[in-house]
Amino acid sequence: MTEISPLGDRILIEQEDAETKTKGGIILVPSAQEKSHIGVVKAIPKIMRDKKGKEIPCDLKIGDKVVFAKFHGNSIDGKENLLTVKYEDILGVVED
Repeated sequence: MTEISPLGDRILIEQEDAETKTKGGIILVPSAQEKSHIGVVKAIPKIMRDKKGKEIPCDLKIGDKVVFAKFHGNSIDGKENLLTVKYEDILGVVED
């Protein structure tokens, strides 16, 4: 498998699969399934930089489960559940 290293302020996230059932047990057809906004951090830049090139700290590590903003992130061609998401669009870390 090809390794992807994000650049700048992007984080590589493996998005969780969409829910196929409601909490009440109703099975959803594929067209009604909404993509999850939760995923696992797969890669972070070696040095995070803002738009001006200034180095910024990163509070995330590989393996963190995160919630990211709806309608944010860019999918990677050929990799169905892999997204690059801007660091600022990550809303928080999910504590299990």
